[in-house]
Amino acid sequence: MLTNDELKKIDKALSSSPRNTGLNFSNWTGQLIVLFVKNKFNKTIALGTAYNILHRLNYSKTRPKKTDKRVKKKTLENFWSELNGLLESKDEDTVIVYKDEAIITSEPTISSV
Repeated sequence: MLTNDELKKIDKALSSSPRNTGLNFSNWTGQLIVLFVKNKFNKTIALGTAYNILHRLNYSKTRPKKTDKRVKKKTLENFWSELNGLLESKDEDTVIVYKDEAIITSEPTISSV
């Protein structure tokens, strides 16, 4: 149904924000691909076809993670590197203690309670 040229245009669009194509959204979804194809090529495709297009173009479906714009990428990378080093160097006598149900995550808290 879609030509190779149209698939190339979809691939190019998917490599950047939907906002760059005139769609007022931050992340690509199957529904947005359906809308993009309708607007750009005047063709109607099913949602399943949109997911097939993603697969054919070697994209995977992932959920966006919440991140705080203030996070310093280098600091986060250093933290994960140090943590992985500690976890890899632990032995059978190592005890990891968590206080107050602590978790280690790359998703900083963006709300307060």
